[in-house]
Amino acid sequence: MKRDKERRRKSHKGLEFCKWALVGRLDLTKLTTKEVKDRCAEQWKPKGEWQATPLGRGYIMFRFTDEQDYNRVQ
Repeated sequence: MKRDKERRRKSHKGLEFCKWALVGRLDLTKLTTKEVKDRCAEQWKPKGEWQATPLGRGYIMFRFTDEQDYNRVQ
């Protein structure tokens, strides 16, 4: 019973963490992560905080703190 509660709590925490996140795949042999971040910031002009986290194999997770930024980029 206690394990189930803990598992649900962790699952909910993970869902909240990824609530306004997008995952994309890029050819990072031609671009660095910094170049991707700079280009995205220039094009998206986000109002809130955001992160671009490399996940490996060319995948990047973009997380936004502002729902409007997320909806505009999506």
